[in-house]
Amino acid sequence: MAVIADSTAEVELLGGPAAGPTSGPASAEPRLARADAYVSVPVLIDGEPLRASGAKAAAEMAMAHATGRAVTTARPAPQAFADAIARCVEAGAASVVVVTMSARLSGTWESARLGAEGAAVPVTVVDSGSIGWQTAELVDTLVRCRPAEGGPSGAEDVRAVAGVHAETARPRLPLFATMPSVKTLLAGGRGAGHAAAGGAAQETAAGPAPEPSPLAAAGPWPVVTFDDGRLTGVLPVGTRDAAVEECVRLAAASAQGSVRLCVETNDPTRAALVEEACASAGVAPPLLCHLSPVLSAHLGAGAFVVSAMGSAART
Repeated sequence: MAVIADSTAEVELLGGPAAGPTSGPASAEPRLARADAYVSVPVLIDGEPLRASGAKAAAEMAMAHATGRAVTTARPAPQAFADAIARCVEAGAASVVVVTMSARLSGTWESARLGAEGAAVPVTVVDSGSIGWQTAELVDTLVRCRPAEGGPSGAEDVRAVAGVHAETARPRLPLFATMPSVKTLLAGGRGAGHAAAGGAAQETAAGPAPEPSPLAAAGPWPVVTFDDGRLTGVLPVGTRDAAVEECVRLAAASAQGSVRLCVETNDPTRAALVEEACASAGVAPPLLCHLSPVLSAHLGAGAFVVSAMGSAART
């Protein structure tokens, strides 16, 4: 059984990859098993594809935001998933599981579903309900739990692994994000279920307009909560240090005993700030990762996303 993921699940530690071979010298940091293939989620700067990753991508994204260039994302084409599935089949896969970021955050899940149609082997498309580290942990679980050679194959793979492990391992803890301004988030339409940027509700011919997004009045450095891909809370804070501390406090409280947090950021110069916030909250030093270009595109420069780690925290 092959596992495919979209590129938001290809996380990278501030000091190097977080997903890679699990053999080799022991490391203090968890090493997540990689998917067999990744499908790129396009990030565009003034219409041109961003090709960098890690620290270089963070620097390019920060410069683009600072200079007012247009930073956008696009869902992958269904054919991109079809091609990835075909390559896995050619390599001998009897079945395929495709893991995507939350369908509430992106059309990537729908593209994967369309790309799986007509595949030569059984394909299950799994909505992770999250993005970034939590999705990468789900990929890790599926890779590690897939049947060994000589075990179940084909449709049995999909039922045994995707149906069971994907459900039990699916991230269920919220993400807590903070950024200097919600302007970029609003412009990208990520205040799901709320009015568009500007936030003013207006009557339409079809009836009352949706309630204005709480993001519109959030002010600088709010703490924004995403739960199962939905924006579920906005807490005005006002300063970077206080907002990061609040994200850490909320994530630690949501973990109910988890000993470690993952912090994804596109401002690696602030690693010490995050570590101090965790120390103040009485939790272990965090795992620090680069924020994916997709999240950077929607949160803007200087953003932090904090979440409780799952089983990888204990490996």
